[in-house]
Amino acid sequence: MNRLLRVFLGFVLYFSYSILPAYAEISNHQIFYRQDKRAPLTRIDIIFLGAGSNQESPAQIGLARTVSKLIWEAAKKQGRIDQLAVLGTELYVFANTTSLTVSISTLSENCAESIEIVCDVIYNFAFFESDLEDVKKREVTNYRNDRERNTTNLMRNFALAKTRDIKKLRSLKTLKNLSVKDIRRYYVRLLKTEVVFFKALSDRDSTEIAKLLRPITDESKDRLRRQTDGFVDSLRSPPFKILSDRDSTEIAKLFRPIRRQADGFVHSLAQPITDHYSGPSAFVFENYSRLKSVFCRWLIPCGMIGEEDYLPSMISRALGRYGARGLLYKYFRKELGLVYSIGCSYESSGDVRFLEIYADPRLQNSEELIAKMSDFIRGLSDDPRFWEEIKELRENRNVAYAHVHERLTPQRRLYSDVYRAIYNPPIRKGGYKSVTDAEVRDYLEKFFVPENMIMIFLGPKDHIIDILNRHYPEVDIRVHNTKELIE
Repeated sequence: MNRLLRVFLGFVLYFSYSILPAYAEISNHQIFYRQDKRAPLTRIDIIFLGAGSNQESPAQIGLARTVSKLIWEAAKKQGRIDQLAVLGTELYVFANTTSLTVSISTLSENCAESIEIVCDVIYNFAFFESDLEDVKKREVTNYRNDRERNTTNLMRNFALAKTRDIKKLRSLKTLKNLSVKDIRRYYVRLLKTEVVFFKALSDRDSTEIAKLLRPITDESKDRLRRQTDGFVDSLRSPPFKILSDRDSTEIAKLFRPIRRQADGFVHSLAQPITDHYSGPSAFVFENYSRLKSVFCRWLIPCGMIGEEDYLPSMISRALGRYGARGLLYKYFRKELGLVYSIGCSYESSGDVRFLEIYADPRLQNSEELIAKMSDFIRGLSDDPRFWEEIKELRENRNVAYAHVHERLTPQRRLYSDVYRAIYNPPIRKGGYKSVTDAEVRDYLEKFFVPENMIMIFLGPKDHIIDILNRHYPEVDIRVHNTKELIE
């Protein structure tokens, strides 16, 4: 596998010199490294950029996640998980929207041996068709459990999918239809991913890590070349195996289209346009038996991941993040006494960023809260209390430079390095102090408008609809069963 071999070699060479410069885009074969001497541990992530759920077609929702589960199960069947456990090593394989990651956490002294085992897991991916069916069955159970345990995220994603044209997080229908051919095509593209890079966190310095990896990459060179070249050219030496009771001619037919699927995954920052307003929308969900009050959320989409972070972050802090006593707490709980808990967070789903205001009023307070909250959001730019909170943020040094202070740990610094390299977001030298009132006002007038407001409610359906019809007759009300969150 020439491409991944070059990644390993590039990793070794890069480690010998320096860290990737901040704010640069990620190119192939690069390493992000941070030293953490608090424990004799090493974590290395092999990240296949572009192989995440964003590349899935609407008919293949869940493909990347299913492959990640199947890789781990295959490693377990081959005895690799037990071998790693003896070394004090844990293997994780997971997919997000942008990438698939193979990760190991191990004792530093066993790092080299662990990486060699993980390489074998990647290059000798083998599974039975029955294994795929077992993974899909477990995923069906996981999906249904998510509907109960992760309802909030699924509701947000569902609402954004209906109004901002992003893909749903889960789909039982597409999961059940995933085939061996789908897995095979995905894995071939995975092995040919255009950009593969590393994240490394270790108590050892870069020179030691380089020495640990060099013998592994040298030893693997011939084997990787034979596997990759043979697979692409003649299909005689596939880098993974399908074990089946089917006739060999049937299996050959399955593999025949492989020559047309030689291109690997490519990460692209090209994203859908989301700054369009579909009008105020309200999603009312029913069939949530555990709820004994009214559950309310207001989503305010505000662009894409990688755009200006300071303005939405500053606004969410002024309103009050969960556990913080910002403007929302002071007004809706302390002054009006309408809620028990309330807050604002800065979130994302499917590369869409949004501010989310959460509140949980009692049934008897729900009408007053819903009426006042929507008016509060729309009138924020003219609210003197809001501007007092903004002023306080600028004057509080610890908060004004929160973008720096929140990333003091090696883990957070490493995450920040990678995020900046992928998205190259704008950086302000002065932190919140550099944000002007005019910029905040323009931001509010652009995004905090009725046409850009998405409301989500859980509770008595008729009660909520009556409130919306009385106070906001212009709102597009959509009623859904929570079972629709995962169709």
